[in-house]
Amino acid sequence: MLSFTELYSWFSIRPIELLFILSGWLIFSILLVLRYDLQFSSISYFHLFLPLFITNAIHFYFVLIVFLRILFELKQRTGLTATYTCRMIIHKLFIHTPLIIYYFTIYETEKTNSFDPMESTGLMAAVGGFLALVFIGTGLGLGLGIGLHGDSGNLTLVTTTSTTSTTDSTTVSTTTTLTTTTASTSSSYQGTLTSSSAVYGGVNQSTTNYTYEAINVYPTSNGSYTFTSTGDSGLQFYGYLYNNTFVPSNPQTNLIARSDNSSGASQFNLTSTLQSLTDYVLVVTTANRTSTGSFNITATGPGTIYFTRRNVFSQVVNYGSTINNGADQATNGLIVINTNNVVQGVDGTLTTGYVGQVSMSFFSAPTASSGLIYVYVMNRTGTTLTFTPNAIYQIPSTSITATTGVQTFTLPRNQLPVVTGQYVGVGQSTGGGSLAGVQNQALATLTPTNFTSLSAATFTNVTTGAAYLYQIFLFAAVAG
Repeated sequence: MLSFTELYSWFSIRPIELLFILSGWLIFSILLVLRYDLQFSSISYFHLFLPLFITNAIHFYFVLIVFLRILFELKQRTGLTATYTCRMIIHKLFIHTPLIIYYFTIYETEKTNSFDPMESTGLMAAVGGFLALVFIGTGLGLGLGIGLHGDSGNLTLVTTTSTTSTTDSTTVSTTTTLTTTTASTSSSYQGTLTSSSAVYGGVNQSTTNYTYEAINVYPTSNGSYTFTSTGDSGLQFYGYLYNNTFVPSNPQTNLIARSDNSSGASQFNLTSTLQSLTDYVLVVTTANRTSTGSFNITATGPGTIYFTRRNVFSQVVNYGSTINNGADQATNGLIVINTNNVVQGVDGTLTTGYVGQVSMSFFSAPTASSGLIYVYVMNRTGTTLTFTPNAIYQIPSTSITATTGVQTFTLPRNQLPVVTGQYVGVGQSTGGGSLAGVQNQALATLTPTNFTSLSAATFTNVTTGAAYLYQIFLFAAVAG
């Protein structure tokens, strides 16, 4: 018994077309029984044969659609040729033209109420027309080098001839190879990394924050896809592909492909096999945390890639307090670090990010435009009060006002990265004012000889803390 594939290969009838044919004959048979056995005289010959006419009208519509589609794809797919077009049209005519003639023959015979196969010009025309199409079509097909095979893919016919010569005879052998060419679709995306873009610690979660953009990737077909980048001159872009979800605080989770300068190129090029109708996330970042600029991504593969920039938002965590006890903590000339908070149970930072803001509650006002105030990120040695500076930032004197109470200073993005377990302290040198005290907070103090050049030192423990609060901007989260 012929399979659907074999049926289409020989007769160019797809399962949907076979369904129309069988449906038409089923309705025709029902009408035939109603007219002759149940004597429904209201069913005319036209009504009786109408299902067959409609079925073949649909078939000719398919022929037209196939013809127009092939003409259109001839301009875009080099594997489709005029011979392919001829074969498709001839195959359709083989089947449907004789059927149309035959239906009209039966229709004419039923109306005249007489039928003689040898004298029916309609039937003879149907048989003759069918045989003529078979001979002409087969001859044309053989002459053009095509066979009655199915449209299983985009096929290119390649013929190679080799000649071997001897003293007695010459042998000529011909080898025919069918090469399958897979169509490739290209999709593109354009993005920009700016100073306000989200940041994270890089794929290895180093102490430095990297600007990045998270892009939702949605393929329409299964297969292997390649993502390549181009960007502004001098920028080195990295690409990381994730399955379904990207977690900035744990960038190794769901990572399925990466391209981060392993080949020495300044642009990324990564390839991965993707499943259709599945969400992926492509993260684009740079080699240097301070780099900003525009980039383009091109994706090539068996289907279309839909790119969508994902919503990114920042999270912040506050440490410390500016609610003071109304007393002077006398912090001028000191570097102070709040340690254990007995109320919150916090000792050092519990998150990874960067210091975005510092608020200080001044008991004695600093000197406007000349006060020296510093913010430090410190590493602590075990449970001792020995601290080693990791990063220092000086508050611009232009940001300082000569007022008591709370003053808030915003730090540049990525200026003071901080990781879990580190401490953030403040130093007040000449004109830096003095902070008020805060209850339920232990304090470590140090009197430095130089506020900008520090080494590891053991601080002094003080039972009352200093009224300052710092805000850690977490690595941005991805939503949507």
